[in-house]
Amino acid sequence: MLKSFSGFGKYVISMICAVAAICLIVLEISALSDMGKNKGIYYRIDSESEMIPSREAYVYYDEKYGENAQENEDELQYDMLFWKDYGSGTVENHLLGRISETGIVYACGRTDLMAKDALRLDHDDAGLCILGKQTAWELFGTENADGLRVHYGEDDYIVADVSREIDRIFIAQTGGGSDINFDRINVVPEYEEQAMMIRQEIESIFETGSRLENDFVYWILKLVLLISPVIVILFFAGYAVRRIPRRKKLITVCTALSIIVMAAVIAGYPDDMIPPAWSDLQFWPEMLAEKAESINTFIKGHKTEIEMRYLYCAVRAFLFGLMSAFLTIAAVMSFKIKYRDLHMKGEVEKNERTSYSTDKQDLS
Repeated sequence: MLKSFSGFGKYVISMICAVAAICLIVLEISALSDMGKNKGIYYRIDSESEMIPSREAYVYYDEKYGENAQENEDELQYDMLFWKDYGSGTVENHLLGRISETGIVYACGRTDLMAKDALRLDHDDAGLCILGKQTAWELFGTENADGLRVHYGEDDYIVADVSREIDRIFIAQTGGGSDINFDRINVVPEYEEQAMMIRQEIESIFETGSRLENDFVYWILKLVLLISPVIVILFFAGYAVRRIPRRKKLITVCTALSIIVMAAVIAGYPDDMIPPAWSDLQFWPEMLAEKAESINTFIKGHKTEIEMRYLYCAVRAFLFGLMSAFLTIAAVMSFKIKYRDLHMKGEVEKNERTSYSTDKQDLS
């Protein structure tokens, strides 16, 4: 029997699938980490009549975070950014006669919530802008464009910094005197429990917006990440209880439920998935319909490079998770088949030896 297990070459397929699954899990964790850097509350406004005027956004932000803002311990404090995606536009360098087709974004608030690696511009930094690295290269022939001047529309802007993470972007602070209407709001809570309170405050003040369910999507992807470990645990748990008479099914079911509960606890859950009353049976259907509508709105709408990066991370994490689960199943099934074949071969050899010994005794 021991001899039959000495050839590890018979498990090559199983081992290759297992190694590949582990590599995909590592890649999925990396994609989830990139997504985690962009977690927050994100509102998208698709109706022109409901967009937020720049003056209204500026006054709100200035009263809450400006130099004259009064400190109030009971008031919610969180990082936020109003912004407007104008699609593609032409930014010019009049001095060198160069132009660049790039994504145009007007903002009011903390620009580091959008271009995380660039210098932070605030609501009162009108006339300053941030460029993507490719945009800066096309306009100036270098990525070190700090302090240089560009032209867009009817205005000149001074480059405050260049983002090395974003290729094509032009982000400009509007100030309080422009006629821009913002169609997006980024809000970052200081801690998870604050998210629900911020959502209620934003929706009560501006009475508009479709929340991007990034927390919900992030949670789903964490569950996808746990599929492979759960499959492995269930497989070995099944082998551990296979010889227990009569109680096998009960123990298997209990083991499966325990693993599922453990996975849900490890992944956590968004705070808004808990109903105010457990007797409210309509809560989950309505909640899922709301989240599905929000995700559908985001997927169908025009997206900037920044939003596409977030979507790319989500798709990448989902595909890596499914591929790792598939390879884990393949590894487990291959191992199971090889183990069964070796076990049967061992039993046959054992029976042959027993039969040979019996025949030899009979001849004696």
